[in-house]
Amino acid sequence: MGPLNRNEFQKKYLAVKEDILSNDKLGFSIVYQPKVDIINRNIISWEILSRWYHPEFGLVSPIEFIEIIRDLDKEYEFDIHVFEKMCKDIIKSNCSYNTYSINISINTLKNSNIYDDILNITKKYSINPKQIILEILETDPINEYEGIIETINKLDERGYKISIDDFGTGYSSYYRLCNINFGEIKIPREFLPKPSDNKEKKIKVLRGIVDMGRSLGCKVVIEGIETQDDHNIAMSLGIDYGQGYLYSRPVPFNKYTEMIKI
Repeated sequence: MGPLNRNEFQKKYLAVKEDILSNDKLGFSIVYQPKVDIINRNIISWEILSRWYHPEFGLVSPIEFIEIIRDLDKEYEFDIHVFEKMCKDIIKSNCSYNTYSINISINTLKNSNIYDDILNITKKYSINPKQIILEILETDPINEYEGIIETINKLDERGYKISIDDFGTGYSSYYRLCNINFGEIKIPREFLPKPSDNKEKKIKVLRGIVDMGRSLGCKVVIEGIETQDDHNIAMSLGIDYGQGYLYSRPVPFNKYTEMIKI
């Protein structure tokens, strides 16, 4: 579909908004993208990603529907909805040995109910907290950071694994590294060299992040591995895990259940 004019955009916005505000959220689904061991390419974990399909407009980009969710101030409700959907699928797939990563926004972590809600949903579906990796993503500057740090560290103490997502972008800072208990750093694909980039400089930056992660006892993950060259760079730097189209695109639940049986 080509670019929408203003009237079409407004119509699409209102239609998706109606879907988001509905209780059944019929157009919503989640997909699974594997995280692989860089050395042997074995799948070691899965990231949960959100998708939204509208009968008239087709697949709505995550950038679009997440912006609408933010406009509606529904990030908390949405994150909890995705979290519970993930837990239901874990039980349906009967896979107790994998770990599952899910994004939790800083705005969601500001909500005073988040700690209890995560614990209660996990308990409801008899999920081991050690199976869940909470990927913390900062998209906004935060003033009340002390309470958020306390929540994150309490979740870590209960066994949930904490990951710093999109490290080096947004509002991430060394303050987080000093105050949050985390066991994983995720490097976004923007750090991988493109043909037009200064490859040597980017690799030096990547090496610095990897060395820092290793010194902190963290696993380092890089996203956006699309070519064999990307994979070779990650391997040469000693990056632990990778995600990207070279290994697998995000897949729906039925394909995910086939892959975990291989």
